Amino acid sequence: MCEILVRVKLYGTLHKRLAAYDAENGLSIVLREGDGVQALLTRLGLGQVRLGFISVDGRLVTGDAPLHDGARVRIFQPIFGG
Repeated sequence: MCEILVRVKLYGTLHKRLAAYDAENGLSIVLREGDGVQALLTRLGLGQVRLGFISVDGRLVTGDAPLHDGARVRIFQPIFGG
């Protein structure tokens, strides 16, 4: 099976969960072709973390969204205010 490379940026305090995270450049993650957002979240250790929203190439998606080679994924923590 082929591999795909996706670029990931984390927002809020999510970056604290990954020691190797580079806030300026994000992460490059290799996944298997056919993997989707949920597989990426699991790989990052965020599968059980409450998240705000996720976008792939600028479009809001859910965990069952597919990923493709070169996808730009942005993961946001929940936003609270008051």
